Amino acid sequence: MMNETMNVKEVADYLHVHTDTIYSMVRKKELPHFRVRSRIFFEKNTIDRWIMNQSTMNAV
Repeated sequence: MMNETMNVKEVADYLHVHTDTIYSMVRKKELPHFRVRSRIFFEKNTIDRWIMNQSTMNAV
């Protein structure tokens, strides 16, 4: 099964944040991503796992 790859705008829409937030998180290495030359991409299943880890870390 092929994993869905998303660009910065698609991830921003998916997370309901501004693209500037995504670029900032990428610069700080807070969001899992990969680059092809200067372009930034994200794997949807990796982002979904990251979301689950964030909610687990914040649970009290």
